[in-house]
Amino acid sequence: MLLSIHIPKTAGTAWRIYLERNLSETVSFVSPEARDAEEVAERALALIDQGQAEAAREMVEASPSRLIAGHRARDFLEAWPDVAAIAWLRDPFERLVSEYLHFKTRPQPMDIAQQVASGAMDIEAFASGHDRYYSEIDARLKARPAPYCFFIDTYRDKALDACTRFAGWQGGLPRRNVTPRNEYDELGDREALRHRLAPYLESEWAVYEHWRSAWADDSALEAAKAALAHAPPRKAPGLARRLRRKLGIAKESLGHMLGRDWR
Repeated sequence: MLLSIHIPKTAGTAWRIYLERNLSETVSFVSPEARDAEEVAERALALIDQGQAEAAREMVEASPSRLIAGHRARDFLEAWPDVAAIAWLRDPFERLVSEYLHFKTRPQPMDIAQQVASGAMDIEAFASGHDRYYSEIDARLKARPAPYCFFIDTYRDKALDACTRFAGWQGGLPRRNVTPRNEYDELGDREALRHRLAPYLESEWAVYEHWRSAWADDSALEAAKAALAHAPPRKAPGLARRLRRKLGIAKESLGHMLGRDWR
């Protein structure tokens, strides 16, 4: 059993398509990535939210799913401490800017997103109060006995090769929901902005640089091997799953054109 934790704005849509291509019904997505409310991971999460972690675990173990993926996959960490985990990391500055611009152009229900969209919160205020996803998730993973590994955007090919070597998965990551470069223009000089936001990102950079160095010298491969040993083997999706994925991609593409964050 494996958890794949999606940190916002780290190519989660592309990774979801990759998992769907490789794992058929052995992967279950959890809010907001779930295709429908009947996903086993969605029903298990509802039990966790009600304080019924053991019932959630029994439900997942009785299902075909052997990998839970999505933003809220991290909510399974304490309820399921012996399950391995993986996640992707992206340059912390680029991730923060991408999330800020996403909130400016895509309607979201959260209060912070609405403040950004309305112009009531500039990027520095957003940076000062943003979630420290990397350091928070890293601390939670370190406190558990199960193996885990962070993949790095700049070493994507190495990470995908590890997925093939240690889990038997195949293929590459498609380009999906990439922030247009011209949307960055309104923020001014990028290097000046990077310098200005650096104090708010120190803990995120510490985690990112640790794993970037580990992938650079291949020492991360041991962590990847240990985590991916718990991954389900490749199982090509059947016709129903392929059609469901294509419909989901079309829905996301249409939502992107209309400025809606449709899942």
